[in-house]
Amino acid sequence: MRRLARRDTHEQAIVSALERIGVVVIRVSSPGVPDLLTWRQDRGWLPIEIKRPGEHLTPAQLALRERACFPVVRSVDEALELYGVKA
Repeated sequence: MRRLARRDTHEQAIVSALERIGVVVIRVSSPGVPDLLTWRQDRGWLPIEIKRPGEHLTPAQLALRERACFPVVRSVDEALELYGVKA
Protein backbone atom coordinates (compact mmCIF):
# COMPACT_ATOMS: atom_id res chain seq x y z
CA MET A 1 0.00 0.00 0.00
CA ARG A 2 1.33 3.44 -0.98
CA ARG A 3 1.69 6.01 1.78
CA LEU A 4 0.22 9.45 1.25
CA ALA A 5 2.82 12.10 0.52
CA ARG A 6 3.71 14.20 3.54
CA ARG A 7 2.81 17.86 2.97
CA ASP A 8 5.16 20.58 4.19
CA THR A 9 3.81 22.31 7.28
CA HIS A 10 3.90 25.79 5.75
CA GLU A 11 2.28 24.71 2.47
CA GLN A 12 -1.19 25.97 3.44
CA ALA A 13 0.13 29.47 4.18
CA ILE A 14 1.85 29.55 0.78
CA VAL A 15 -1.27 28.26 -1.03
CA SER A 16 -3.48 30.82 0.74
CA ALA A 17 -1.13 33.70 -0.11
CA LEU A 18 -0.98 32.69 -3.78
CA GLU A 19 -4.76 32.34 -4.01
CA ARG A 20 -5.18 35.83 -2.50
CA ILE A 21 -3.29 37.31 -5.48
CA GLY A 22 -5.41 35.44 -8.01
CA VAL A 23 -3.31 32.33 -8.58
CA VAL A 24 -5.07 29.03 -9.27
CA VAL A 25 -3.35 26.34 -7.17
CA ILE A 26 -3.53 22.59 -7.74
CA ARG A 27 -1.83 20.38 -5.14
CA VAL A 28 0.06 17.50 -6.70
CA SER A 29 1.00 14.26 -4.92
CA SER A 30 3.32 12.19 -7.05
CA PRO A 31 6.92 11.15 -6.27
CA GLY A 32 9.45 13.50 -7.83
CA VAL A 33 6.86 16.01 -9.02
CA PRO A 34 6.68 19.57 -7.60
CA ASP A 35 4.10 20.08 -4.84
CA LEU A 36 2.00 22.70 -6.61
CA LEU A 37 0.88 23.39 -10.14
CA THR A 38 -0.04 27.06 -10.32
CA TRP A 39 -1.59 29.24 -12.99
CA ARG A 40 -2.27 32.93 -13.42
CA GLN A 41 -3.29 34.78 -16.58
CA ASP A 42 -0.17 36.96 -16.74
CA ARG A 43 2.28 34.13 -16.00
CA GLY A 44 0.70 30.95 -17.31
CA TRP A 45 1.48 27.58 -15.72
CA LEU A 46 4.23 27.33 -13.11
CA PRO A 47 5.07 24.22 -11.08
CA ILE A 48 6.44 25.05 -7.61
CA GLU A 49 8.21 22.82 -5.10
CA ILE A 50 7.89 23.72 -1.41
CA LYS A 51 10.69 22.83 0.99
CA ARG A 52 11.34 23.65 4.61
CA PRO A 53 14.48 25.72 5.25
CA GLY A 54 17.49 23.42 5.04
CA GLU A 55 15.56 20.64 3.28
CA HIS A 56 16.85 19.42 -0.09
CA LEU A 57 15.25 18.07 -3.25
CA THR A 58 14.84 14.30 -3.47
CA PRO A 59 16.81 12.37 -6.10
CA ALA A 60 13.61 12.04 -8.17
CA GLN A 61 12.98 15.80 -7.96
CA LEU A 62 16.58 16.55 -8.94
CA ALA A 63 16.25 14.26 -11.97
CA LEU A 64 13.06 16.00 -13.11
CA ARG A 65 14.51 19.45 -12.45
CA GLU A 66 17.38 18.68 -14.84
CA ARG A 67 14.81 18.17 -17.61
CA ALA A 68 12.17 20.71 -16.60
CA CYS A 69 13.41 23.46 -14.30
CA PHE A 70 10.99 24.58 -11.59
CA PRO A 71 11.41 26.99 -8.66
CA VAL A 72 11.81 25.84 -5.06
CA VAL A 73 10.34 28.11 -2.38
CA ARG A 74 10.79 28.02 1.37
CA SER A 75 8.47 30.84 2.45
CA VAL A 76 5.36 32.81 1.56
CA ASP A 77 7.57 35.75 0.53
CA GLU A 78 9.53 33.60 -1.94
CA ALA A 79 6.31 32.22 -3.44
CA LEU A 80 4.80 35.68 -3.89
CA GLU A 81 8.02 36.98 -5.48
CA LEU A 82 7.52 34.43 -8.29
CA TYR A 83 4.48 36.52 -9.23
CA GLY A 84 6.17 39.89 -8.74
CA VAL A 85 4.57 40.61 -5.36
CA LYS A 86 6.75 41.97 -2.56
CA ALA A 87 5.50 41.14 0.92
